[in-house]
Amino acid sequence: MTDQQRLADLWTTEQKLTGNYDAFASDCVHLGLRNEMLQALARSHATQTELLLAAQARGWYHTEPADEGRIRQVMYRFTVEWTD
Repeated sequence: MTDQQRLADLWTTEQKLTGNYDAFASDCVHLGLRNEMLQALARSHATQTELLLAAQARGWYHTEPADEGRIRQVMYRFTVEWTD
């Protein structure tokens, strides 16, 4: 397994963990346990960011700057969907 594949695997694992932490925290009625899950969720999000930055630094993850028109279009779409 290459470093790139390993990093992608770690990122995918963290994505699945955040989904599970989020679902569990949403369904949890015990406040202490819910807070623990929310803290785990935040740590997992931070780990994902670190992994993406590491991949980007190695040239394995590319992003393109969005133009203003596209940003406004997406913002409008989500604003309209949430207000309907």
